[in-house]
This record gives sequence, C-alpha cells and structure tokens, in this order.
Amino acid sequence: MNPHQRWCHNRRCRAYGRPAEGHIVIHSKKERRYQCKRCRCTFSETTDTAFYRMHKPKWLVLAVVTLLWPTAARCRRSLLPSE
Repeated sequence: MNPHQRWCHNRRCRAYGRPAEGHIVIHSKKERRYQCKRCRCTFSETTDTAFYRMHKPKWLVLAVVTLLWPTAARCRRSLLPSE
C-alpha cells in the first residue's frame, strides 16, 4: 500500500486526480482503504478498477479471464469479414 501513488476520487475535491502531493493517507491497512486529507473522503484500493466491489478473490477472476482469453480471440477472428 503506497498512498503516494493514489489520488482523491472525489470530483469536488481540490486534490482530485493529483497523485504524489501528500494528500492521501492510509485509513485502514486491513481493509486496504485510503483517506484524502483535504475532503476526508475514504476510498478503497480497487476504486476505478475492474476489481472494485467484486466479492470473488482476485486470483479467481484472473484465472477465469486467462482461460477465456483464447476463446474470445477465436470468436473475434470468426466474426471478421474474410478477404
């Protein structure tokens, strides 16, 4: 957990979208949450990612995507118009 790589996700905050300025601190290591010092909003480590609010383990999601990737590539090729 590195708060210096994070930025505030509150659009009304002056620190919104500005990483490495020291506005973000660790709010909870156990729950992996951060807090903005300017607006006091908290947000999770996975905010704005595909893993946000996911109730399955990250390893399981990555395994499913890895297994489905070749199938998706074959389907995409079959949908392309033949030359």
